[in-house]
Amino acid sequence: MKLYIEERVFSIMLKVGKPFLSNEKGYPRRELELPRETFVSLRHFLVQFSQKYKYAGRFPINVLDTGQDEINPDFGVSVNSVENELLPDRLDTELREADELEITMVMLGGG
Repeated sequence: MKLYIEERVFSIMLKVGKPFLSNEKGYPRRELELPRETFVSLRHFLVQFSQKYKYAGRFPINVLDTGQDEINPDFGVSVNSVENELLPDRLDTELREADELEITMVMLGGG
């Protein structure tokens, strides 16, 4: 199964099995081949993705916490524009072809 990746400023957009139609802002794109059986659920996908795709620009991708039970608080994850916390099965949500995922880094400033 191909995964289409578009690196945005502080987020990564992903499409499962179906390429993006346009690239108006010229964001860097790449394709990643993952065996379909390795990511049936959102959790399995995030584990595989984090192992194969370790950085977005200069930022490390550690989307799941160490126990792989929750999303790391430094990231937001949505499937088809629905935040992970609002998905009925949360991390156990089954991914399907043409699903759109967005992984966003939560950037908080201090001072």
